Amino acid sequence: THGEKAVEAHILRRIFATIRIRDWETDELTTTLVVAYHQDGIQAAIGPCVKICHNQCILSPQRSISNYGKKKVTTDELFETVDGWLANFEVNMNEDIARIQRLKRRIIPMEEIYLYIGLLTALRVSHDSSDRNLSSTVETYPLNQSQISIFTEEVLKLAMSKGQITAWDLYNVATEIYKPGKTDFPALIPQNGAMAELLLSRLPEELEVQDAVQVN
Repeated sequence: THGEKAVEAHILRRIFATIRIRDWETDELTTTLVVAYHQDGIQAAIGPCVKICHNQCILSPQRSISNYGKKKVTTDELFETVDGWLANFEVNMNEDIARIQRLKRRIIPMEEIYLYIGLLTALRVSHDSSDRNLSSTVETYPLNQSQISIFTEEVLKLAMSKGQITAWDLYNVATEIYKPGKTDFPALIPQNGAMAELLLSRLPEELEVQDAVQVN
């Protein structure tokens, strides 16, 4: 009726789509609205996207939502939230750009890189533990075990080639993994947000100390 390969003739069970918003984009960054549909339900997220490698950023828990899971909303509420993101687009975009600048300013020494790798492993082990006391402490890990191995190798190679890497570099290595075909659809948005939250949560106190040293 519809012809070969017609969309109308197929049942689409898993979709991951990014909608590019060109307002205020730069040579480095644009903004994309992410919509994922899969066996668990519908997810939506919004954030900057690195144009050269199409690495998506989810830089705040308020930038993602789903109609399933512990913090689920109705489908109508999901679309209302997306409407809110678009209505406050400029404010949200500027907040995310400020977060990226904080990540770029933070240089990560090798000793701290090893600590991050250990922390990522500890989070994964705790999340997957059969001991409820451990598993209940981690809702979403940034990387699973195989992803940690890929992340570690790429970060070590990057450190060798650049000599000095930033928190933004670490995040970009991870976001290269958060893509269809490399990460299961339902985990793409939550893991991305968890990695950003992990990196950003370690910045404020350290930046305040650096600022105090500069003033003195």
